[in-house]
Amino acid sequence: MQINLKGDIVILDEAHNIEDICRDAASVDLRDDNLAIAAYDCKNVWCKCRDRDQDIYYENVSCKCRNRDRDIYITIQTYLTDIVKFLGTLDAKQNVSINDYWLGAEFLVLLDMNNIGSSRFPAFHNASKEAIQNFEKIKQDPKPDKTIRVISRDTKKILEHLSFSMQMLTSDISVNDYRVCVVESIEPSGKKKIPKNVWISTKRSLRTMKLLCMNPATVFAPLARTVRSVILASGTLTPITSFQSELGTQFPHIVNPDHVVSKEQIYVRCIPRGPNGKTLMANYENVNSWNFQDELGSLVLQVCDAVPYGVLCFFSSYIARDKILSRWESNGTWNKLMELKKTFVEPKENKDLPAVMTEYRNVIEESSSKSFRETSGAILFAVFRGKVAEGIDFSDNEARCVLAVGIPYKKMDEVSMKMDYNNSNKSKGFLSGSEWYTVNAFRALNQALGRCIRHKNDWGAVLLVDARLQNQHRINYLPKWIKTKWLPDGNYNLQTELEDFIAIQIARERGEKCVTAV
Repeated sequence: MQINLKGDIVILDEAHNIEDICRDAASVDLRDDNLAIAAYDCKNVWCKCRDRDQDIYYENVSCKCRNRDRDIYITIQTYLTDIVKFLGTLDAKQNVSINDYWLGAEFLVLLDMNNIGSSRFPAFHNASKEAIQNFEKIKQDPKPDKTIRVISRDTKKILEHLSFSMQMLTSDISVNDYRVCVVESIEPSGKKKIPKNVWISTKRSLRTMKLLCMNPATVFAPLARTVRSVILASGTLTPITSFQSELGTQFPHIVNPDHVVSKEQIYVRCIPRGPNGKTLMANYENVNSWNFQDELGSLVLQVCDAVPYGVLCFFSSYIARDKILSRWESNGTWNKLMELKKTFVEPKENKDLPAVMTEYRNVIEESSSKSFRETSGAILFAVFRGKVAEGIDFSDNEARCVLAVGIPYKKMDEVSMKMDYNNSNKSKGFLSGSEWYTVNAFRALNQALGRCIRHKNDWGAVLLVDARLQNQHRINYLPKWIKTKWLPDGNYNLQTELEDFIAIQIARERGEKCVTAV
């Protein structure tokens, strides 16, 4: 954002994802066709014009360009072209595994061997800075000289990304914080065409050089050193154990206050078994079994029968959710569910979500006009880390219960790389790979749980569906407001407890006294 933050106080709200955001900000994807087009753009800038009929170049004597400026764009053009040619010589794969990645230092050796690494980067970097300055100067001029050519905005972005990534790779401090791979893919339809005389490795496929940052401190630590104070704030920072090591910053003040609502307004229970007594452990193997899917279906029916208005149900992934919902459609659970509540499913595309949310809220608003004993409401099936779990406010009747199915451990090659990185850098204070893995999963779980309680007068039930959460070690990763209301496992009647809890809350809202059965 090009803001001078020296001596300022920076407050980052919703900071529970700051580690991932910093790693993403420091990671770069560079496609060979975009690099080639940027090179072509620079060739057009250095004072030559193309004869469109003969496809040749000639000196444009009317262009106001000094020799030094021409050298700048020639330097950039040749470097980008050589990078593209280098990518064309590498073995690339469509499906990349952890074994297909280079360590940052290993990839730098490859760049040096092809004369596009440490020796040539400084000249490219200096030339890019000047080209970007020329671009900014022209764009800021209210009456720019139209005879002066500059790079396009897309080329400016390419130069910034490539310069940053090469700075990281050629730095002794940060080179080992990166993993690099080259991925091959088919050219997507509808994209802008590459000019005929632009060189790329093949006409049918594209190659992307991915530089993945493993250490969020690469971005965050320089910020923390610059400002007077940096404050991370979120309703779900728990677990907090990874922040200091991952961000390379000491936080001398850690505040973990009580929740804004009273304990009586929250019902929390781990659900290790379903209504039929079958164990509910939402690991990968069980989630794919019919026994688990059918028992979970019975539990959801029970909850929807007991809880009025809105219910949110979160799954670990779209694949797991869709597999379970498909089973419910075939075994009759879905039809029974639709008799109890209007059903909604979080779409995978963000653009489709507003329409779903509008209809969901309309159903809740309509049901809110009825008595809680006769209303139906709606249930929304979503995923951890999705738009619903991360950024949408469900207050009052929009979420009277949250069902969290399982613990959202990520299964990705980049996660495996990050775990390996942490294990290799434990001496620097990083959490072990397995500990980081667990913290990452529970932070996503805790964020979803927070959808239920949105203000001091709100109330709701939180049900964590997984027998693994009976383990005290795992309970310690949950937020304070959940742990302080945690009900011990034992003999209980979930439907009765939910109905009593809801009756008490409705009576409290009405200012009435409510006597429940013992």
